[in-house]
Amino acid sequence: MVDSTSMGTPSADDVLRDAVAPFLVVPEFEPAFTRPKPLRDAKVAIVTTAGLMRHGEEAWGHDDADFRVFDASEQDVIAGHVSISLDRVGMVLDRNVYYPIDRLSEMAAEGVIGELAPRHISFMGGLRGPNELSTVIMDSGPRAAKILRDDGVDVVLIAPVCPACSRTVLVLGHVLEQQGLSTIALASNIDIARHAKTPRALFCDFPIGWPFGPPKDKDCQRRVLDAAFSLLERPSGPVLEVFPDIIKSDAATPMSCTMPPRYDPDLPEPIDEAKGLRSAWERAYRENGVSNVGRRLTVDDIPDAIAAFIAITDGVHWQSAFSSKDHLVESAADIKHYYEEAGTALIDYVPAARAGEAWFYQKTKTGALFKRVSAVLQSSGQVKELGLMALQYIVPLSQSDSTHMDKSLLLRLVEWGPINRLYRKIFAWALKRKMQQHAARATSRQS
Repeated sequence: MVDSTSMGTPSADDVLRDAVAPFLVVPEFEPAFTRPKPLRDAKVAIVTTAGLMRHGEEAWGHDDADFRVFDASEQDVIAGHVSISLDRVGMVLDRNVYYPIDRLSEMAAEGVIGELAPRHISFMGGLRGPNELSTVIMDSGPRAAKILRDDGVDVVLIAPVCPACSRTVLVLGHVLEQQGLSTIALASNIDIARHAKTPRALFCDFPIGWPFGPPKDKDCQRRVLDAAFSLLERPSGPVLEVFPDIIKSDAATPMSCTMPPRYDPDLPEPIDEAKGLRSAWERAYRENGVSNVGRRLTVDDIPDAIAAFIAITDGVHWQSAFSSKDHLVESAADIKHYYEEAGTALIDYVPAARAGEAWFYQKTKTGALFKRVSAVLQSSGQVKELGLMALQYIVPLSQSDSTHMDKSLLLRLVEWGPINRLYRKIFAWALKRKMQQHAARATSRQS
C-alpha cells in the first residue's frame, strides 16, 4: 500500500525525523555478524523499545536505560513509552504494529520460523544522553542478551516506536550481535540507519509507532516480517534495505466521530464531555482488550484531572493544580489516550495515523482546553518552570495553532555544518568517557 496523498508535503512524522536526526549521534562499533541457523529451525524473540509495562507497574522514566521482560503469553500490557511523537491509536487497535507477537505465533504454527521464544524484552528507547546510551551498550544490552541466550534464542527482531528510538534499536543491533545473536533492526530513520551500519536493518517509511505496518492489516505486517527475515540470508553485513511501501500519517484530518449528547449540563463542558465518552471508552476497551490509559491516571481519575487543567486556565498556578511536572504531563497523556481510544468506538473504520490526535485537538472540548492551558502557561511565564518539552505533552507541535510544522531557527543552526560537527564530537567524547567509566566499574567489581 502506497499512500501518495502526502508525497509532495512532509508529514508531521517526516518533520520529526528530520528534527531529531542531527542530535542522534551513533557510536562506532567493532563489526560483528552472527550467521543464523535456517529460519525454519530458529527460535525468534522480540526486543521492542515501546516501554512495555503491565497495568499498575511503575512508569518508565524519560531516560530509563534498563529493560523489562515479558512472557509471550502476557496480554494485559501497554506501550508505556514516554514520547508524545507517535500514533497511539493504531498501537491500541493492534499491538502487532509495534509488538508482532501474534504474527510470529502464526509463522511458528506454519513452520516458517522454528519457534517463538518464551520471553521477550522491552526497553524505553527514547534515550537522549551519553550516560543512558553507554548503559545500554555496556550493561543493560549485554544483560538482555544473556536472558535471550539462556532461552535458546537464535534471531532477535528489534523494533522502534518514537523518533529517537531508531538510534537505540540500531545500537542494540550491534550489542546483541556481539553477544552471539542474529539481529534484524527495524529502522524508523534512514539517515541514522546509514550512519549506524548495524548488521541488518530494514527501513520502513511508515508512521512513527507503526514499525510493522498499519493496524488490522495482517497482510502488510506479514510482508514486513518476510522482508525482515529475508535479510538473514545475506552472507555478510552491514545490510540496509528499504521496504517498498510508503504510508504517511495525517495530522490534519481528524477522525469523523459522532459525539454523544451532553451528560450533565451543569458541569464544565470538558468534564461533561469526558463523562459522556465513558461508555464509548468501555466499548473500545472490551473490543481491544488493552488501554494506554494508566501511566498516571485511572479512567475514574479523568474528570478530576481535567478539572485541574481547567483550574490553570482560571489562574491557578500549575504547581497548585498538580504535584509535579511528571504529574501534569502524564495526566495530559492519559487524558489524550482516553479520548483517542473512546473515539475509535465512535467510528467503523481504521483511522489514519494521527487522525485520533487531530480529532482530539480540533473537535473536542478538552482538546480546546489543552490549547488554552498551553497559551496560559506561555503568557504567564510558567513555561520557564515547566520547560518547552512539557508544553509538547499538552499540545504537540503538529496541533499547535501558533507553531507551523517547519524547521525552527535552532534546528537550522544545529544542522549547520560547523555546529553539528561540534555537537557530534562533544557527544562522541562524552559517550566514550561514560563507556570507559562503565568498563572501569565492571573491572573493579570483578576484582
